[in-house]
This record gives sequence, structure tokens and C-alpha cells, in this order.
Amino acid sequence: MIDLDLADGVSPGFAIVSQSQHAYYSLVRDGIIDSDEIYGHGSVGRNDAGAVLSSSVSGDALASTVNATVGGTSFLASSDWSARFHLSPATAVIFRAMTRVDAVLGLGGEALSQAGMSGDLEDLGVPGSSGGFYSWLVGNAGAPPAANDGILYGELRSGSEGANGYLSLYTSARVVTSPVPEPGSWAMLLAGLGVAAGLALRSRGRGIGRRPRPRPARGLASGLGRGLAPSLRRGLAPGLAAMLALAAGGAAAQSSASVSMGTWRYTLTDLAPLDGIAPRITLAPQSSSPAYRSIAWHGRPMEEGQDWQGETSDTGAPLYWERDGNTASSWSLPSGIETAVHSVGTPVLAYGMREFSFTLTPFTQVSFFQDGHQASSGTVGVPGARARLAVTLNNYPAGAAGWDESELVGDGERDFTLFAAAASQGESAAGTVNLQATSYVLVAVPEPAQYAMWLAGMGLLFAYRRRWPRA
Repeated sequence: MIDLDLADGVSPGFAIVSQSQHAYYSLVRDGIIDSDEIYGHGSVGRNDAGAVLSSSVSGDALASTVNATVGGTSFLASSDWSARFHLSPATAVIFRAMTRVDAVLGLGGEALSQAGMSGDLEDLGVPGSSGGFYSWLVGNAGAPPAANDGILYGELRSGSEGANGYLSLYTSARVVTSPVPEPGSWAMLLAGLGVAAGLALRSRGRGIGRRPRPRPARGLASGLGRGLAPSLRRGLAPGLAAMLALAAGGAAAQSSASVSMGTWRYTLTDLAPLDGIAPRITLAPQSSSPAYRSIAWHGRPMEEGQDWQGETSDTGAPLYWERDGNTASSWSLPSGIETAVHSVGTPVLAYGMREFSFTLTPFTQVSFFQDGHQASSGTVGVPGARARLAVTLNNYPAGAAGWDESELVGDGERDFTLFAAAASQGESAAGTVNLQATSYVLVAVPEPAQYAMWLAGMGLLFAYRRRWPRA
């Protein structure tokens, strides 16, 4: 643990509130599943049926092992440990777990081993608290190296009021061996293929000269969509939903929101001081990174998964949109990101993104920090300002990811610092750091003028319906 505020008079503290353990194994052969499990500390396993399986959870370690000697069987052993904890105010806690994964394939099929650790905080609304992390190692006999030693790593930071969080670790070993067919199996296979081919030819012959009977339409969108091209038919359901959402009228009002993020910074930590390798990070040139994106948006109520509307720029060029007193602006540049929106009754959004690629030396922790300011206020809809920092290591077979987010909804204004960290294993690691800023005003009801658009859209749909042939 690290005391992040030496002047607050609070000693760093980490207390586990509750914890759980689980160990499990299973084997599947000829459609029959045989398994066993325990909850709490202990182990389960067996040494028969052509395999040695073992899974255990102790006070200081997790382990899962599969050693298969027969074909045509699927084996799995897994163990996990999880805990909920409380972290004192202004405290950083660092988690490390020495790990080894190994996979050797001798019978044909698949052999895979995994180990992972993840953590997160629940009270991210407290200024100064950080987001979560996920660190993992993989051993795959089909993609050498099959064995890998490393350190699972993660770091969390509480804010000025402390934080509750969780920590989880797991191990998993899985082997699927290829079946070894009996001598007569090949003849049965060929005979089966011959029968299948004969049935297929007979089915095709029966279908000559017949028209398939149309299936009855189901639902409003399906009924309206008969006779349209498949691509248009697929678009009717979300289109109808969007127009029905516009049916709820509303009154104009005023809200605004903004986010600003300056240049980010980082620190490096040597996780293996005796290996003779100085910790170093190398940032890729901007030309080889998907560096900047800006979006200025307005229109329908915002729903996750829908495409953005409005102006976009993959080069990070400043964007500005204005209509009838509603504005959205976004600047995503090397010096930082700024997004701002102002609404008098229309949903608006401004989004900016920066992303950089980098490489790390072996056994190196990188911690990224991003300072910024967010504000939102208004009397219409839901104004909000969101900032996010994420770092991901994407090298195989090891990986890690950390993230942090700050969101302000409703009236308010504050400064923030985002923090995210990741650590490389016994080899150099490539990764990306991604920063996002979003300002928005969610308006559940549109301007009165949009009723005309809704009615026109409904009329267009029913005009198509009149032209479609009846079944």
C-alpha cells in the first residue's frame, strides 16, 4: 500500500470484508459428464478414466492441472478466489501474483491453460478514486511458447473518502483430446456419407417446380417489411422505434456540458531491479497510431449501440455544429481534448478521442495520469460530462488492461485526475493508451417541429405498405 496524502493523518489500510473460494473439475466422454466441486479452501481431483485432474484453493495459492492419456475426451479443471474489501482514504494498493501457465499437447486436439486477476472499485464518484484492471497469462499448445512465467499485476487508488472494491483471481486448465477411431469406424463414416448424399439428392428432386410457401409475418415491423429488400426490412424495426420515440413531445429549455483534458503524463516502475534492464517506454509516431477522432452529433435520443449522427473527423480536425441555438463542438488535438455542447431542447453530443501506441521493456509497470475539468448544468434533459482513460497491453501470450472514468451528471463542476496502469511480463510488450471525452445533453422529448418529421416517416412507411402485394 502507498499513502497518497501524507498530510491527512490517515494511515493506509486494506481490510477484506468477505471472501469466497471454489474448485472444480469435469470430464466429458460419449456424452456423459462427470464432475465434482467444493466451496471453500481445499482441493478436488481424480486419477482414473484416462486422466489426472486436480484443482485446489489454499490460503496463498490457486492451482489447476490436467494430464490426459486417452483420446476423445474433454477435461477441465478450474479454481477461483474472490474477495470484497475496503480501502482507506487516499490509498494506493498494488496487487501482484507470481504465475506460471503451461500447455503441452501429445495426443492431438487442444491444450490451454489460463490464469487471471481482476479488480475494481465501487465508489468511483469520489474524487481521486481510480477504475479497474485485468491482468492475465495464457499458455496454448497450439501457439508456442507453451509455457509462460510472469507476474499478474494491478493497482487501485481510493479517493478522499476511501472506497469499497473487489479482487478476483482464477486458474483454468483445459484439454480436449482427438478421438482415436476404431478400424471399422472409417467404413461406417463412408456409409453414412453415402446415405446423407442420397437423401440430399432426393430432397432436391422433390423440390423441382415448386414454389416455397411464404412464412407468415410476425410483428409490426415484419408486416410492414414484406416485399422490401432484406437490408431495408432489417432497418424497419429500429426505424419504427426511433419514430415512436420522437412521438413524445417536449418543450424547449437550456442545458450545457463540457470536458477539457490536457496532455497526459506517465511514470515507470522496474518490477525486476536485478535483471539489468532499465525500464523504458517507446511511444510510436503519431502516423502509426489511430491518433484522433472528433464527433459533433444531434438528433434522435441517444441509445447505446446506435450509429453516431452528425459530423465526424478521423484526423482530429476541430468540429462545430449549430442549429436553432443548439451547438456541439469537439477538438481532439495533440495538446489535449475539449468537447462542449449547448441545448435548447435537442439531444446533442460532442466526442473526442486520442489514442497512442507504445512498447514497454520487460517487467516494467507504466502508470498513466490524465488531468482535466468537467462541468454540466441546465434545466432541460440530462446534461453530463464524461472522461475516460484506458491502457491495454496486447501482446501474446500475456496481457493486461487498466481503466479509469469520471462522469458528472446534472449540475456541477470539478477537476479530476484519471489513473490507469499495466505491467509487462518477461518480454517486451506492445500496447495502447486511449483517452476519451464526451459532453452530452440527453433529451427524452424532441422539439415540436420534429412531429412533422415523425408523421412524414409514418406516412412513408404506410405508403410502401399500400404498394406491397397481399399474400
